[in-house]
Amino acid sequence: MSEAETRNDLDPAQLGAAASLPLLGLVQNRRAERAFLRLGIRTVAEFLATPRERLLELPGFGRRTYDSVRNQIERAVVGTWLPFRLLPRELLHFPVSALPLSGSVRQAVGALRFATVGDLLAGAPALREDPSVGEVGMAKVRQALAAVLRRGLDRVPVPETRAGETTFASLESLFSVLPLRDRGVLALVLGLRGDPVSVGSLAQTLRIPKEEAARRVRRIRRRVLRGAPAVVEQVRDEVERELRAFEGVLDIEHLAPGTFLHAVTREAGNPRLATRLVRFLFPRRFLQTGHLLTDLSPQEFLLLRTSLRELTLPYRLPIPLPELVARVTQTAPRVPHGLVTHLLEQRCGCTLQIDPRRGEIVHRKADAAADRLYEILREQRRPLLLVDLVFHYRDRHRRARKGRLLDHLRADPRFTEIGPDLWSLRERHLDEIEMLRSEAERIRDHLLAHGRAAVRTLLADPTLADRHYHLLLDQLKRCHELRYLGRGEFCPRHQTMSGLLAEMHKTLRRAMGEIPVSKFLDNQTTERRRAIAALLRMNRLFVQPARDRVDLLTNYPFNEERLRRLAEVVHVHLQKSGGYATLASVKTAIDLAGLGGEFLNEHLCTDLLRRQGEVDVLPGGIVALPSIALGTWITQRAREAIREAGVALTVSEILAQRPDLGLFAECLRDLLEADPALQTPDGLHYQVL
Repeated sequence: MSEAETRNDLDPAQLGAAASLPLLGLVQNRRAERAFLRLGIRTVAEFLATPRERLLELPGFGRRTYDSVRNQIERAVVGTWLPFRLLPRELLHFPVSALPLSGSVRQAVGALRFATVGDLLAGAPALREDPSVGEVGMAKVRQALAAVLRRGLDRVPVPETRAGETTFASLESLFSVLPLRDRGVLALVLGLRGDPVSVGSLAQTLRIPKEEAARRVRRIRRRVLRGAPAVVEQVRDEVERELRAFEGVLDIEHLAPGTFLHAVTREAGNPRLATRLVRFLFPRRFLQTGHLLTDLSPQEFLLLRTSLRELTLPYRLPIPLPELVARVTQTAPRVPHGLVTHLLEQRCGCTLQIDPRRGEIVHRKADAAADRLYEILREQRRPLLLVDLVFHYRDRHRRARKGRLLDHLRADPRFTEIGPDLWSLRERHLDEIEMLRSEAERIRDHLLAHGRAAVRTLLADPTLADRHYHLLLDQLKRCHELRYLGRGEFCPRHQTMSGLLAEMHKTLRRAMGEIPVSKFLDNQTTERRRAIAALLRMNRLFVQPARDRVDLLTNYPFNEERLRRLAEVVHVHLQKSGGYATLASVKTAIDLAGLGGEFLNEHLCTDLLRRQGEVDVLPGGIVALPSIALGTWITQRAREAIREAGVALTVSEILAQRPDLGLFAECLRDLLEADPALQTPDGLHYQVL
């Protein structure tokens, strides 16, 4: 017996869309279902293409089982097609879109995704069940087919397929197991022709309660899982295989060709459809993070993210990637390497760099706030107020501080202020800036010759537009020979000392050494005392060698070059120490560099670093880099401990709940007292406002 004789005598090509129907659910026979799963037979066409002898070789699959399957297929499928076995292939493949159908019937045919006349003939019972079609609509379908036959297939214009239009043939095996009323719901949930709808939006569309909509989605999922188990199992196998290949993550955009999910992605032109399909079929099996899928549970994923966030704080970086993974493993049960890399780069603001000796090192990404502001202004194509910039930045990047963004706008030459708090891209105003260049040079020469003045009083044209006035200020601000004093006033840069500072400098030089701060303030007038106290505390001309002593910095062996070297030594030492160190170790590094001496006591070193070095000096003798925000982290951890306890806590109780704050016990009380979010009724216990 030849292979052709052992096959079923039915032609799959003549069955059209019915050949793609799944066997599981169509054939009611457990022995046959086990055999189909073993051989990977999923559809009617695959069954008809399989030699009969190969099926009969399987244990438990005899001739009686084979005849039973064949009879069930004939009753369910072939019986519908036998009257049309004589129809030509050209008619069966004729597109439905070319038929002269009315609006309601065309919508029903489109909802059922009938592409050809063969699909329409096979799905005639489902089309008749549609309330908008009925017998009247079926009569119109027959009239349309008769009109096409009268005119001839070659004379009927066939509309061209629009760009981007897809038929989603790969999903037919899932939709075919659903009743007509559930197919449209599944199409909405998956977002076949647009954005997917949530359960709430689905309830509004169907005008049913939200609970009923959720139950309906769950019922559709159960029907798909029962009706197309082979396809569901194939999707699960593909996802698990990709997870093993990519170390715990699945990137839908890099699926292997030839897979079911790749076919869905290719037809849709959007990888999100495959992601939504996996999430619909396995809502508790796989978790979506961005455009990736992982097999972690929500609890495991949250624990992993929390651990990574704590271990990638600025003061703990840089750190080797294997060491970071080892620390995460101590708290998280499963740590997929691919997912860790994705979270570090996309959620934690980190980047991986290759070190020849230490391997992969986790670093903090460079601050790209100015680049982000540039992208916002470029996309908006118009100037924006500072408040609007803050809101746009916050919408895209979750957090933004007005003062920090303003510093970037002022420091970066790509931005210019064209009005009160109104910012734009400098490249859009080059012609106006060039037109005002001669006026800016004239005002600059006047300021250098005559000293401080307001720009408004120096304008050649008092009626100058406000926009041009701010562009003029922008050019003067970028002049290195001038110093901007605010409120539209400038002065030559060599005039660095005000009259009050000059008088204080003269008095301290006359004293020829340290003088008590309290006595110096008592000798001042009431109107000037507050300003002088602030200058003595903050100005870089002075230094405090003791708690109540003030002196001129020039009385110590520190010129501009030695101060620069001091800042470099401290910065390198803090970087080697993880971002922070004690004052004693910093002073030791300064002494070893030859920049210290007997005069450099701890109080003087602290005040010198606070005024001259770009570091944070915390209470208790802790020096830290500003980039790690150590003081903010300490107060945040303390507030978390107080919130978790639900009652006011003392410093010792906070340290007991947060052992990682033990290194900062000496400065914790001072930081808590300075925190505006905390209060202490008795001076011992702290509570969150």
